[in-house]
Amino acid sequence: MLLRLKNSNPVISFINLRRLIGILGMALPFVCIFGGFVFAQLEIQPSISFYYYTNVRDVFVGILVGVSMFLISYRGYEHIDALISNITGLTGLSIAIFPCFNTIFEKVGFFQLEIKVSNIVHTVSAGLFFFRLFATLCG
Repeated sequence: MLLRLKNSNPVISFINLRRLIGILGMALPFVCIFGGFVFAQLEIQPSISFYYYTNVRDVFVGILVGVSMFLISYRGYEHIDALISNITGLTGLSIAIFPCFNTIFEKVGFFQLEIKVSNIVHTVSAGLFFFRLFATLCG
């Protein structure tokens, strides 16, 4: 028998979900730095994206994908909210799927693109993603 708890207020659940997504996004750099230092004795990397090539890759990609999926599924109050949220979510997903430049591998990521091509997609996506997040915070 499955125990089901009735959610008496779905608005509170939605607010809590948004809060969790925000906390995950804000915690990402700290989790990467902490995990790299504690478990692999890594120095702070030159960019948050370089953590893709470390022991915290799964956490880095997981948080980006989680935040991106929430943004893609978010509908907002008006059509423009959904459109901007979808674009921001897709750029966040692209950060995870298209790794940044490195000197170790010639082809990277899920699609095994040339590193230079992947880096261009990654850099443009990261710029758009963080610009949108910053613009959202600023009003």
